Amino acid sequence: NEIGQADTTYQWNIGPNDWNQLRALKDADGNFVNFDPPLKLSYTHSETGSPYNGRTFFLEWDGQWLNGIPWEQDPNTNKYYPVLNIPTGTTITAGSTTYKVKQLEGEQFMVEVSNPSAVYAAQGFDIDGTTITKPTAAPYQDPAIGARPTVTEAPKYVGGIPQTSN
Repeated sequence: NEIGQADTTYQWNIGPNDWNQLRALKDADGNFVNFDPPLKLSYTHSETGSPYNGRTFFLEWDGQWLNGIPWEQDPNTNKYYPVLNIPTGTTITAGSTTYKVKQLEGEQFMVEVSNPSAVYAAQGFDIDGTTITKPTAAPYQDPAIGARPTVTEAPKYVGGIPQTSN
């Protein structure tokens, strides 16, 4: 009857599903191991021209994933993309402790461009207006070593080892 006045409440449930079962680790002596709570981090985005420039984001590192970066859905592909990237080497803070970010995975997409001379910008990738030209085989030159010889016998040596026929 005091739940309405409580500052903190806890709810416990169990069941047959993975998400509602207790999972714990024990050390060699059979004692339960304490887990650290997720690390709460503060990050201020710095990217000139970005609508998020100067905004502070509160992130959470759970030991595997860095959560708290906003995402949006591309209406053409229905895929979700982060609205910003945190560059490798950026420092973020948790209280008085500072951490450096290191990108572990990345994703890039090739996009068809109808006019190679046009400036194209999509998903944070900009081509600076330099004309894109079709690649060539230059500086390759035909060595002109003549026609392929006709081989009529087995090799006498392979890898420096004499070959004998029995």
